[in-house]
Amino acid sequence: MIRLLLVVFIFLCVCYGIDYSLRIKSLGTDFAYLIPDYETDLILDPNLLGNKLIGISYEPGQNSPLMLSALTRRFGWIGKYWFDHRENRPTTPRQFNTTTIMVDDAWFLDLRGILPGFLADEVWNLQNEGRYDSDRLLDQYGNYIYDYDTTRALKYLLKSSGAYKFGNVFKICVRACDGVYIYDHKYFDSYGPQTEDNNRWLTFFSMRVGLFYTKTSEPNRFTSFYFDVGSPISMAEVDGLPYSIFSRVPINWYDIDLLFFTRNTITSLAWAKSYPLSDRSFVVIGLLDKFVFQRTEIAGSSVYLMGLRNTLSLPVAFERQIGERMTIRAGTRCCYSYNGDRTWNQDSTLIHNNMQNMGISYSFGMQINLSDDGSVILDLLSSNDISSLSNWSVYLKKEW
Repeated sequence: MIRLLLVVFIFLCVCYGIDYSLRIKSLGTDFAYLIPDYETDLILDPNLLGNKLIGISYEPGQNSPLMLSALTRRFGWIGKYWFDHRENRPTTPRQFNTTTIMVDDAWFLDLRGILPGFLADEVWNLQNEGRYDSDRLLDQYGNYIYDYDTTRALKYLLKSSGAYKFGNVFKICVRACDGVYIYDHKYFDSYGPQTEDNNRWLTFFSMRVGLFYTKTSEPNRFTSFYFDVGSPISMAEVDGLPYSIFSRVPINWYDIDLLFFTRNTITSLAWAKSYPLSDRSFVVIGLLDKFVFQRTEIAGSSVYLMGLRNTLSLPVAFERQIGERMTIRAGTRCCYSYNGDRTWNQDSTLIHNNMQNMGISYSFGMQINLSDDGSVILDLLSSNDISSLSNWSVYLKKEW
């Protein structure tokens, strides 16, 4: 029966993101790297590779069709790849044809003890994150109109992580990535002579360094904190900057931006402490402050723009075991955010925009052991509406 379920999930699975497990999503992603969790911590510290696990995930309503995990003592792979093609944004008599190709995976290889120490003193690892979008105009007959509105965008990041322990509770984690962003937009108006050819190409190097502390006496009793600083190392972080990274890139040229690290800085400070409820249950409280700063200039101008984002959140979560086969999890966070930007107004004058916001969010999940020895696990997550089955995510895994 378990083998049949695994085969069915292989062909039906959908997942969003590979950074956090469904357990951490249930407790709240603010607790990532604060609550000890093998699948989440492995992305941060590849030297943890060693557990044997195969997993398959499904998240309804997401636009990503496949995610599989396969971990062994010396090799690990977590992969997600998909292709999406659709005709949307209908106009009369034209419509747009959109194609999206995405890749998101992580590879691990442990050759320690096989190769000399200076070649393999830690687990080799690479992470890929890529996206290609093509948006082209069709006529009323469904034919491409190449001379009209066409947009192509390529984003690709190649990442690697390293962790260095100091004693039993401290470690320094270094994450680095090389990235390339290409944006190409062509537009032609048949009712006038106006034409535009906008081609931009940016390559950059980025890095994050963090000090992490975790003291665990029991699985449900731990204290942890971390301080992390550097520039964006994911597409979500790059795209979430106050200004476009193309702001300072000349048109029809390329720029190897070695100043990307100093121009775009993200600083995170977090803390968490658990309080046991029973042998395998706990309540955890935390604190997370994330500060984003960007300094840039408009292409062809010597005027600098500066933007910042600061988010302070107070997360609380609990994990409680019910009987021998079920564990329930829930988390909530109170969040305060401040955004400050410098922008141009209609009179070409720099003005300051300041926005503040407060919000509360929650998440809920459960774990069900399907086998007597607890090696086959079903994780469930709902972050929107618990009563709607279309909002539930499913993760089936087997551990050895």
